[in-house]
Amino acid sequence: MGVTPTETELKLVCTPAALRKLMDSSILDAHAVGEPTTAALRTTYFDTEDDRLARRRMSLRVRREGQRRVQTLKAVAADGASLDSRYEWEVEVGADEPDLSGTPYRLIEEIGHGGMGVVYRARQRSLNRIVALKTILSAQFATPEDVQRFRAEATAAGSRPCRQP
Repeated sequence: MGVTPTETELKLVCTPAALRKLMDSSILDAHAVGEPTTAALRTTYFDTEDDRLARRRMSLRVRREGQRRVQTLKAVAADGASLDSRYEWEVEVGADEPDLSGTPYRLIEEIGHGGMGVVYRARQRSLNRIVALKTILSAQFATPEDVQRFRAEATAAGSRPCRQP
């Protein structure tokens, strides 16, 4: 997945009359970059039954425009300042459902979490085996000290015998 360019999204709650008035005014044109466009989009958001993504301030969606479908994973920026300051990763998919088949692991369940990240019981697809998969929160934006601590914890965990429940 590639990191997408920054976009500014304007979400409004207003009456149709107020929206027409806004569209007819010059205020949007004064701040626009390039020509405005209108597109018919169908967007569906996905989460686990217990809202794990939302609780971590993340979202997963599939947006359809015509025959093209794009899956997007969104995560709040490391500074956590606001929902409009976030990172997005996109990939084209072939259906209206998320496609996670290209991932090396299939997550089965969360087995623990803490300040550094989340640990999952997962199936490693390439070897068809159950593993504990530890993820670092905001890995792309972790400091060198965060990564060093994460590696130290992973090394320590890997030196202990594993038991499957």
